[in-house]
Parts: sequence; C-alpha cells; structure tokens
Amino acid sequence: MRLKSHAHHLFPVVAFALTTAAFYPGHLSFDSAFQFWQARTGQYANLSPVAMTGLWALVHRVWPGSGGVFVLHALFYWAGVWLVACTLFDRPWPRIAAAALASVATPAHLVVVHLWTDAALIAALGFAVALVLRADATRTRRPLIAALPFLLYGGLVRHNALPALVPLVAWWTVAWTKAAPAGPPAQASPMKTAIATAIAIAAVFGAGRALDRALVVQRMSTFGVVQLWDLTAVSLATGEMLVPDFARPDGITLDQLRAKMSRYANVPLYAPPHALRDGLSDPFTPGESRRLWAAWFGAIRDHPGAYAAHRLSVASALFGRYRNDRPSDLAFVPFVIGYADNPTILINDSALHGWAVAHYQRAVGWWLYAPVAWIVVALGAAIAGWRLRDDFRGRCALAAGTSGLLYIAPLPLVAPSTELRYNGWLFAAASVAWLALAAYAIARRRGDMRNADG
Repeated sequence: MRLKSHAHHLFPVVAFALTTAAFYPGHLSFDSAFQFWQARTGQYANLSPVAMTGLWALVHRVWPGSGGVFVLHALFYWAGVWLVACTLFDRPWPRIAAAALASVATPAHLVVVHLWTDAALIAALGFAVALVLRADATRTRRPLIAALPFLLYGGLVRHNALPALVPLVAWWTVAWTKAAPAGPPAQASPMKTAIATAIAIAAVFGAGRALDRALVVQRMSTFGVVQLWDLTAVSLATGEMLVPDFARPDGITLDQLRAKMSRYANVPLYAPPHALRDGLSDPFTPGESRRLWAAWFGAIRDHPGAYAAHRLSVASALFGRYRNDRPSDLAFVPFVIGYADNPTILINDSALHGWAVAHYQRAVGWWLYAPVAWIVVALGAAIAGWRLRDDFRGRCALAAGTSGLLYIAPLPLVAPSTELRYNGWLFAAASVAWLALAAYAIARRRGDMRNADG
C-alpha cells in the first residue's frame, strides 16, 4: 500500500522522460546558435546576458552540444512544477492535474523546449518559486537557502529579469522571517522587507555587471536595433527621414524603407536589399551611439503620437493571439539553425516530436496561448493574493502574479520583436499563481486552514 501511495511521484519522471524523448537535444533559433558558438569559442557578446552562455560553456565540456543544457532546463522545470503541485495539494490526482495544467496546458512548456534564455529563466525562477513556496508552507529555512542560486541565476539570464525578481525576493524575505527557529511565526516589517529586497536586487545587478565585464569580448549596441525600428516607424508616419545617415544606405527612400518595415519584428530592416546597419556585426562608435540616442529621443519628443502608435501596435501584436498573420517562427522554432562553424546538431526526428510540433503549431493560435489571457490571470491572481496575503497560498499568488506582470512591463517600450517567448515567465508565473488560489479555495472549503497565519 505504501508503494502504491507513492506511485504518483512517477508523474514528473514520466513527464521529464517524454519531454526529453520528444524534443532532445532542443530547438535552436539564431539567438541559440549564436550563444552556442560563444560557449564553444569563448567569444562572449552582450547581445544577451552571459550567464546562460557561461553555464553552457561549462556543460559543453562534459556534455558537448545543446543536449546538456536542454536536459538541465527540462529537469529543473519539471522538478519545480511537481514541487509546487505537491506543496499546494495533498492528494495524488489533484497533484497530477495541477502539474499537468501548470505545464503542458500553458505556453511555458513550448518555450522550455528551446535553447533560449527565456527557457533558462522559467526553469530557474520556477524552481525557486517552488522552493520558497515549500519554505513558506512548512516554515522552514532550508528550502529558502536552496532557492538562492536559482533566484540569482534567474535574475542574470535576461535583460528584463530584475523587475520579475523584486516580488519573489520580497516573498523570500517574508518567508525567512516567518520561519523563525522558535516561537510563533514572526511578522515581517514592510520597511525591513523593502530594504532587504533592494539590497538583494542591487547585489544581483552588481553580479551581472561583474560577469559582463569579466567575460564579454564583443560589445554591441543591443538597443540600437530597437531604436532604428522605432525611428523607421516614425519616419514612415511623418514622411520625414529620421534614421541617421550612418545607419542607412546612401540614397535609400521612404518607400524602400516602407517595403522593409514590419510591425512584428525589426529583423527585415537589416536584411538585403537596402539593409540598415544594425550595430551588431559592425558596432556603432561612441559618437554614432550618441547621435542615435539623440535622434531617438528627438523623434519621441517631436512626434509622440507616431511613436506611441508604433509601440502600441507592437504591444498589441506581442500580447495578442498568434494567428497566421506573422512569421510562424515568432511563436515556435521547430528546427535547429546553424551558425558559423558550429558542429551540426540533428533535430529530433521521432514520431513523438512530429506529433508535439503539430500540436504546438495549432495551439499557438488559441486564446489559451495568447499572452493577454495570462496577463488577466496574473493580474487577478495578484489582486486576490493581496487580499489573502495572511496565508502562504495568497502570498504565492501575490508574488508569482506580480512577478509575471513586472517581467513583461518594460516590453511595450523595449521589445525588439513580437516573439511569444518574451512572455515565457508570465505564462509560468501566472499558472503557479492561479494554482495557489485554487489550493486556497479547496482548503477553505475543506476547513483545512492550518497553515494560515494568525
């Protein structure tokens, strides 16, 4: 009977095995392939933070290729999902249902099967959330200590990860205070929580800067591609060429720019013919960067309506449904792209992979996969979590929901394209948040509120 009662713990093992069987060694977009080249050669660039690339380089020494990092992401992703389910629910079938709903029923799993920094963030912060939830539910500190490297890594892998870290670190601080070694749960002072959170976020930021200075050898104007995209949009809206001369081919016209402009991605602007200079392969000089910033700020100041219309169009495409109105690889990249002298990585050609790819290619157009739906879920969960913050499940909903929202908050102004993966942590965080609320509702109905404060 005891063996039977623990049989449901095979679920994450089976789920991990199926993910590996269907997608190993992972899907590689251009960004992934460029990261792989950096990991192999040591020629680190700041196109994305170097934390994942550095880890990939270490893993590559013992597990060459993309498979090792893919397995790490999948392992911690499923470990986090299952730990959340087991902490929130105490019966086998609710645990299995919760884990399934929080994973393959959301777009998060679609992101995890790629070799992306977005996948690294989901795996790291997802497992960290699971550990903090466990600590808050059991009022123990060991899971909080175990969560620290995952919070750190999650905060280092994406340029916009720090805002997402704020509510998670605040929750970590509250859980640490409530898990005092003796006596009843202590109340966390809002001021002390805020100070501790600010110090921790500053430390993660400092660690990222130090890692960047230590490893990066190819420095690029990473925001320049966004600025030129914005300048092109404003130029076309106003009929005035605002793209600086050093970034455009001689003689290019607005009509030629219009033929290259897309609301979904900036990449077409930098492809022949009439390619703009992207500042990546040929970095801008300091003087050119200053001129670009001046042109960008000037366009926003002089034509705020045109700029706002462009960014609103980008945001609506980024957060809306991913139908057949844009390149399909903005949602899902079911292949492996090569780069430079990277060794060939063979795509998974199993029947299971083919079935999974066909499913995701259909699913990306569903409302269930629309980021706006998960924005609503996260917002609702955060509001409900605030009202229920005296219970560990309420604190989980508040922290996770707010984290997902803060993660995407900068995107309307800084997103370089409308790729679905940019919403990856929103999907994962919102799914955990609403599961926490569901667990609270079930516990309340059963009269089992033993772990509530007070």
